Amino acid sequence: MGELNIFEIIKQNIKVEDFKDTINKKIAHKLYEELEKGNSNINSIIDKLDEEEQSRITQIMAEDYGIEDVEKAIDDIIKSYEKEKLTKRKFEIVELIENETDETNKSNLGKELSEVIIKLSKLK
Repeated sequence: MGELNIFEIIKQNIKVEDFKDTINKKIAHKLYEELEKGNSNINSIIDKLDEEEQSRITQIMAEDYGIEDVEKAIDDIIKSYEKEKLTKRKFEIVELIENETDETNKSNLGKELSEVIIKLSKLK
């Protein structure tokens, strides 16, 4: 947690809005906020969380994920989030194409769909 450069990499690739769970979203918001200020002291950050958020963090920190290579783990997480975003966008585009009547817009959506599919294939 003391590595602010790792935080920068994560922040650039995973936004608070990317978190689905409300508690995780709140935790991420507070973590990002504190780390943005340069506060990398995890104990002081945890002290600023409410009881429910502290409980969730404690749960996460108590789990042994067997991570040996932190950089690879972060890269894997970032890829997972990116894959999920691209998959969601792919389905949105397909739905938009089905409902689009303007051929130019359909063509542009088709191009975007192709780009999304290519990006997804590169992530696998």
